[in-house]
Amino acid sequence: MSQKRQALAVLPAYVEEGKINTMIQIGLSSDIAPIANMMVKMALVELSRGIETGMSTVDEDLASDFYVWANRREEAYANWPRMGFKWTHPSILRWYGARIDRDPDCLVCGGHLEEEPAT
Repeated sequence: MSQKRQALAVLPAYVEEGKINTMIQIGLSSDIAPIANMMVKMALVELSRGIETGMSTVDEDLASDFYVWANRREEAYANWPRMGFKWTHPSILRWYGARIDRDPDCLVCGGHLEEEPAT
């Protein structure tokens, strides 16, 4: 969607009207493409695990728990500096790997996953 009237016409019930601007994203497909490409790459790495392919170095590089892709400096990324010519600071349109500590209370990554199953 590129116009507010388009977004208002299909505003889902779970989106507040004050957040309508987040639905208006010209060129959103160009922001989705890098994420889709990363997911394909991660799937190929996983599917080729244990097989001699050119993917082994990619497997070594994709070792982070979490990856961040920011498409613009707004909201959570508003304090990031402009992209400029530096590669030493966070910037939009670049991937960043992050290490996330497990939360013992999390149903997905918590300590219960390491428990032995009851027999």
